[in-house]
Amino acid sequence: MKTVATNKLLIHPKLIDVKSQINFNKMVVIIREFGFKFPIIVTEDDNQLLIVDGVRRWYAAQQLNIQQVPIKVVTIKESDVLIESILRNTTTKRSMREIIEALKVVLGILGSSQGKRRINVNELFKGDFENATGDRFKLAGKILDLDL
Repeated sequence: MKTVATNKLLIHPKLIDVKSQINFNKMVVIIREFGFKFPIIVTEDDNQLLIVDGVRRWYAAQQLNIQQVPIKVVTIKESDVLIESILRNTTTKRSMREIIEALKVVLGILGSSQGKRRINVNELFKGDFENATGDRFKLAGKILDLDL
């Protein structure tokens, strides 16, 4: 697994509003006890490593003065950064703000029509949603694994 200096990472600019005020206290305990189970997912832009998944792990590493963190560099289109971050989020319990932001993004992609047939949703969300019809709120809940 590739590692990089903790201070060489930045939160992707498209995620700062959503991710800059998250609570990472539990992650500090987990990282201290077990170390990193998953790398921090980053994309590269103008020689900057920008975090798209793993902000809590990065904050925890800083709190614990960990100098090197594992990373995985991925290629993501700029327009897909927000949705990729939402779908990659492995956090077991999201904050209410994160849930609301995720719902806004997914509902925006699904559109405002109730009951309309949605083509290629499966490809976008990488799940079993092909040609899904019906309540867009239920579909968004299924995509985000939320009980709506």
